[in-house]
Amino acid sequence: RNPPRSNEFPLPCRPAGARGHHRPSIEASARPRPDPSGGMTGAASQAYGEAWYWDERYRKEPGPFDWYQKYPALAPLLRLYVRPHQRLLLVGCGNSVFGENMVQDGYQDVVNIDISSVVIEQMKKKYHDKPQLKCIIFVPTIQTLNPCGVSMAYYCIISCNLQTRRWM
Repeated sequence: RNPPRSNEFPLPCRPAGARGHHRPSIEASARPRPDPSGGMTGAASQAYGEAWYWDERYRKEPGPFDWYQKYPALAPLLRLYVRPHQRLLLVGCGNSVFGENMVQDGYQDVVNIDISSVVIEQMKKKYHDKPQLKCIIFVPTIQTLNPCGVSMAYYCIISCNLQTRRWM
């Protein structure tokens, strides 16, 4: 196998929804996408990978929001595979109560990370009395992932996310 080009990751992964190894067209990435808050976004969605976008959003909308699933819906599955003593990393936590719900359910070491300093400060204030729930400002890069003990599976997922941001 040829060594990866400078803009490729050496792992066998690609962004979700990508077909083959081609880059998405500019038209496809500029197309408006549904916004979780209910509206349509175009240029705003291009800023989802930027800390300033999330800082501004969390200043305006400080209430909790879970993007995909709430903890109660996933708890039975998580209990099958994740033990309460295991260290857990919630990447891109935002102001979700997912980690809080995990601690209430008996998990002992939950680390929330996000690129928004605004939301992390909000979360630190909210959870100052819960030592099992840590909140950290973290911008994942190739250089910072492995020293943090991130497994190769998560490394691949985050690497794909970084690659996707370059394509947009």
